[in-house]
Formats: sequence, C-alpha cells, structure tokens
Amino acid sequence: MWISLTTTNKTKTVVDFSKVLHANDHPNGTQLVFEAMVPDKNSIPTFKILYVVERIEVIEKALRAKKARK
Repeated sequence: MWISLTTTNKTKTVVDFSKVLHANDHPNGTQLVFEAMVPDKNSIPTFKILYVVERIEVIEKALRAKKARK
C-alpha cells in the first residue's frame, strides 16, 4: 500500500509500506525502517530509515492497522 507523507525537510513523498519493516513513534513524527540496506558513514550496512512529520496514529489509520490485544 502506498501512502503520501511529508519528510522532516518538508518534501512530499510516497512510501510503499510493503517495503517497511516497522514504524516507530518519534518526537518529530514517525521513523520508518525499510527492509533495504544502505551503507552508513563507516560503510557498514544498516537499514534505510526515513523520518516523516506525520504522527504514527495518522499512519496507523491510513494502513487500517489493528490494535494489539491485551
């Protein structure tokens, strides 16, 4: 599922959530962790991360995520 979001530098982007491993609440919005690996500054492969300004609740609603049972 593709969702239109805004990066922290105010750029509109469209994200393919079939490639997202997980989303984390973040003070400035939401952190999206992708299954793709990219080298960090030390050339060590790490997961691609994207920060967006939309709150995780907005993304949950767009994805129609179900709440975990207690």
